[in-house]
Amino acid sequence: MKRKLATDVVIAGGGIAGLMLALILGRRGIQVILVEKNKELITHQRGEILQPNGLKILEKLGLLEEIRSHGYEARVFHFYETGGDFLCDIRYDRLASPLNYALIASPYHLQELLLRKAVETGKVEILWDTEFQELVWKEKSVCGMVAKQRDSSLEIEGKMVVGGDGGRSSVRKALGIKTSIYEYRDGYFTVRLDRPAGFNQDARYYVGNRQILALFPVSKTFLYLLYLIPKNKQEEIRQKGIETWKKEVLAIDPVVEEPLRNITWESVHYMPIFRIRTSSWVADGAALLGDAAHSFNPHVAQGRNQAMEDAVALAATLERCFNKNDFSRKALLPYEQARKGTALVYERLGDELTLFWNADLKPLVWIRNRVFRQLHKKPKLMYKMLTTVAGVKIDPFTFLDRFRALGVLPGS
Repeated sequence: MKRKLATDVVIAGGGIAGLMLALILGRRGIQVILVEKNKELITHQRGEILQPNGLKILEKLGLLEEIRSHGYEARVFHFYETGGDFLCDIRYDRLASPLNYALIASPYHLQELLLRKAVETGKVEILWDTEFQELVWKEKSVCGMVAKQRDSSLEIEGKMVVGGDGGRSSVRKALGIKTSIYEYRDGYFTVRLDRPAGFNQDARYYVGNRQILALFPVSKTFLYLLYLIPKNKQEEIRQKGIETWKKEVLAIDPVVEEPLRNITWESVHYMPIFRIRTSSWVADGAALLGDAAHSFNPHVAQGRNQAMEDAVALAATLERCFNKNDFSRKALLPYEQARKGTALVYERLGDELTLFWNADLKPLVWIRNRVFRQLHKKPKLMYKMLTTVAGVKIDPFTFLDRFRALGVLPGS
């Protein structure tokens, strides 16, 4: 026999998108039950970039100062060829103050903060070790979900069901929403290291012939390393031994020699990269957000930030839905219309950056390196690119901008 619960909004997934939505709704007096399949928050040994648009959201929610204490403010990203030649500096300190930096932090700290603040509203209940099973329908509208909590079954009634359950979203599948999932040909080895002596506050990014090494400080004591790996070469690389891989990394930047010394394969994780595109983000009584709705290449560094933008936009739409007691697809559509276009811009930008940054064809490598060097000389073009990546203003390069970036046309 199912245990029955009732609430206003049921959220599947306790990631940053789901937790932020729960917090915003809870502060507006809306009852929320959030189901999360894990038994507790997962301590991710990785770093993620919070861009100025994400920082602005956290500032409005009164959370920025606390999360700043757990991360590292990167104001300059240095780009080099893997051989060591300088390409360009991407300078966040040229953006308007005070949010003229990117905050690199472990996602755990942001999730923990959002969770704590959501529960403090008194309107949000978190059900751990509870996994979405199926939707409950009333005629053609969603009116709740069935979830499994350990050995028991729950039926949770709600005026609205939200799928924030990631790229392999079960809610999305249950809604029958058409989805395209594309796995890029390259992923990353990732590892958290002790931050070496002499590594300054700026992040470093090296690009070569289908070779990328990124070194991001995530705190005063830790450094996050990403190294590009062809997805079909992962096991082959592991079989050659970790010392062989370490030599590849150190040939690019020996600064991490000491932190890498005692690292074993158990500490090195493989991160596959996906692009996710969905035909719709909303249905009668239901909506998707975060990776359940969209995902793009991390070269644009907007994943978590766009998930937070989703939560803000969906919360605003849901507030109107509650005022009118209307949770139809038509009533929810303004959320999709407000967000889907921006996601598409970042999806396309991610594909474009991947084509050139991950390139192994000499003409593409030449174009990439030339564009980096031209951008370093042309502050207006660099600023335009930066404001888009930083989420400050969605203003992708025009056809003419691309020729200016190549140095074919004049312009700064």
